[in-house]
Order: sequence, then C-alpha cells, then structure tokens
Amino acid sequence: MLHRMLVVCVALGLLVAFLGTDVAVSEEKVTVVGLATACGEDCEHGCPATVLTADEVLYRVTNDDKGKRLAREADGCNVEVKGTLAEKDGERWISVDTFKILEEEEEEEE
Repeated sequence: MLHRMLVVCVALGLLVAFLGTDVAVSEEKVTVVGLATACGEDCEHGCPATVLTADEVLYRVTNDDKGKRLAREADGCNVEVKGTLAEKDGERWISVDTFKILEEEEEEEE
C-alpha cells in the first residue's frame, strides 16, 4: 500500500513538473482590434509585436511567420486581428490567422 502511494505521489509530482506554468490555460478563436506595435529583436518576451486594445488590454503576438508579417506591415497602425487566444504565465497571446489594417473611417465608426 505504501509503495502504491509513493508511486502515485511521484507520478503527480512529475506531472506538475512537466506541465509547469507555461501551459496555455485556455485557447479560443478571437478577434482583437487595437494598436499594433512592433517589438525590437531584443524583446524579453520573444514576441514580434503587441496589440493594445482601446480598453488597454495587451495581447502579445506569437513569434511565427504571420506574427512577424503583422510586425513588419502594421507597426503603429490600428488593426483587426483574428486568431487563437492562449493565456501563458498570466499574459494574453494571440496566434495570428489573419489581420487587416483599419482605415481611419473604420476606426471612427467603432
């Protein structure tokens, strides 16, 4: 009996160690509208860009081809980003499916 409890405890400990805090708590498809800002290559978070919404929610953009394209083409622009939201270490990350730069007329309508 003691041996079985020890095995269960070790297994649970390994599971917790394996999962750590880097696991995405939730993933869902979202549309985010806000100001895109390219990050420098020395960004400590490893993201090519961020999107800051009007209500000051910050989304970090994942470091993949579409995220890098958003950083290059939309730096300083208001954008609509559609993608998958994941929370990691208490921060919101969006993996870009598509994005479009919003024209000033569209910005005023919102």
